[in-house]
Formats: sequence, structure tokens, C-alpha cells
Amino acid sequence: MKAIDEIYTESPFYGSRKITETLKQQGHTVNRKRIQRLMNTMGLEVIYPKPNFSKPDMSHRKYPYLLKDLKIEGTDHVLINRFHELFHLNILTLLIISLVGDCFFSVISSPPHSFDIKWV
Repeated sequence: MKAIDEIYTESPFYGSRKITETLKQQGHTVNRKRIQRLMNTMGLEVIYPKPNFSKPDMSHRKYPYLLKDLKIEGTDHVLINRFHELFHLNILTLLIISLVGDCFFSVISSPPHSFDIKWV
């Protein structure tokens, strides 16, 4: 059992057949069914992709293919088209950004006001 544990720790993707083969190369007299039984009693399970491993998760969002109707006519045509779509800002957005920035920086850069209250 110690030899099986050492082999499994070294390579957890080995199944009972590969562990049996490795033990036979080391000089042990074993068969595959005994190795299977010992692996089950030790709680060892082979690491491998389980069924339906590549099925998509339904909770993840599916993104549309954006280049479906685009006819590619030259080198870097797709790159330039995507760059234009991602960084295109219309006039209204630029106006809003400049107004908010101007108001924000004028408040920060203006000196603090001192209010002198005169009690009569």
C-alpha cells in the first residue's frame, strides 16, 4: 500500500493498470484487480476529465460573434474596425465628460472660502 501511495502521489493521473505496470517494473508481484481493491480502500481516485466536462455552463453569458456580417478586405481590417467601435465617442459623451471634469477640477483647485460672520 505504501508503494501504491508513493506512485499515486508522484503521478495522480495513473490508473490501476499503470500503477500495476509500474509496480511490476519495481519487482512486485501484483495483479490489476488487487491494485483496484487497494486503491478503493485507500480512497484513491484517478484524476481525469469527467463526463460532460466541456459542456458550457448555462449561467455564463454568451457573447455574439461581432464579425459575422463583416467582409474582410485587407490586412488589419478587423483590427481597425474593432478599434473604431471600441473607442468611438459621440459629441454628447465628450461634452458631458468635459463638463463634469471642468466642474470637478474647478472645485478642487479653487482656494477655500472663509466666511466672516459679523454679529451685530
